[in-house]
Amino acid sequence: MRKILIPLVILGILVWCLGCTGTKGPVFDTSSAIETIRYLSSDIGSRTCGGAKERAAFDWLAAQLRTTVWEPHMVEFKFEQVIGRMAFSESYAKTGAIGWPNGGSRILWAGDPQPKIIVGAHIDSIGPGANDNASGVAVLLQVARTITSTREPTQLVFFGCEEVGLLGSQFWAENGPKPKYMVSVDMIGFKGKSKQLLIVSNSGLLGREMASFDPSVYVYESNSQPVGTASDNWSYQRQGVEAGWVGWFDKERFRHYQQYQKEKESGYSLGMYELGVHYNNKHRPEDTVDAIDKAALKKAGQWILNYLK
Repeated sequence: MRKILIPLVILGILVWCLGCTGTKGPVFDTSSAIETIRYLSSDIGSRTCGGAKERAAFDWLAAQLRTTVWEPHMVEFKFEQVIGRMAFSESYAKTGAIGWPNGGSRILWAGDPQPKIIVGAHIDSIGPGANDNASGVAVLLQVARTITSTREPTQLVFFGCEEVGLLGSQFWAENGPKPKYMVSVDMIGFKGKSKQLLIVSNSGLLGREMASFDPSVYVYESNSQPVGTASDNWSYQRQGVEAGWVGWFDKERFRHYQQYQKEKESGYSLGMYELGVHYNNKHRPEDTVDAIDKAALKKAGQWILNYLK
């Protein structure tokens, strides 16, 4: 009997120890996400709106999704001219942000055709675009690789042509399904001096729900044009959807500009730099995978996983 009991005791200890890791639920694979960022920003490179490299990125992502349970669906859309918020500025014209000034791009979606939650990331970039926004794309792809189901009907969406006026998300917000919530994952792989994750939302309801999965997440609610106008959530906010943008921010700088906001005329909203989420390499050749903060990427990726699962 003693010979039987000893192995059983050892087995019980091993099982107990496995439960001591503190890990619950799906785990975000940072190394895999880094390789996605490396491929998009280095192997493919600058993914200009409507250009060949943007299309190559879409094709590659669709192939990756086919290895998961998240069946990909590609949607083409056309635009006669780029009329977005930045398209005609001289600085953007010099960067080559537009591949086809009169052409088209794509939407790639996977998941529920009638979602309650849409989580989106833009594929296009100005320059290598490792943080802006291969980091967001990598988080969404890693979600698809990690989980086979979500707590609510969810759709993962990859948008084209964000950099020239949110054209992809505008098209899908107007022609695709109408979710209850939309979350834009954009520039999530670099935090600099930022200490906290931030959810900027036109509704405190979305922010509080997301923050419930991590009490350290800071919620900024704004019903005017918020910092979120710089990302794809704004396309959904304009359609009356509770939408938000996820990023890193500097709490002390934010407090300073909260006071500044009060002194401004009605309708003023905080900008990205004012929130402390300004990324010096944005739209520059230096936005490479080497600048990605692995700890920041892991924190954000795990939060999105926890929120969806």
